[in-house]
Amino acid sequence: MAETNSNGGVEDIRHKIDGVDRELVQLLNERAKLVLAIGAIKIAEGRSIFDLPREGEVFANVNDANHGPMDENNLGRIFLAILNAGRAMQQELKEHQKDSEV
Repeated sequence: MAETNSNGGVEDIRHKIDGVDRELVQLLNERAKLVLAIGAIKIAEGRSIFDLPREGEVFANVNDANHGPMDENNLGRIFLAILNAGRAMQQELKEHQKDSEV
């Protein structure tokens, strides 16, 4: 395991965390683009933005892919926030489209 008692060890690990964070931001934005694409389809078809069965599938997929060290509860909280953000983005898209029609 990396040494964490010295400043160099901590700083090295923090630098790696910063890199992972940048990757997460890129992946979250890629996911957001897909969420908006689905939102546009849902809106065009008059479907509800909230899709409980699909959200259940997302949680099941995430839990199946998880091999730790993060436990299901913490991972679930993160993905709940991601799903909430996606729903909010789709709702904003719906309101924007509704305003454009007026």
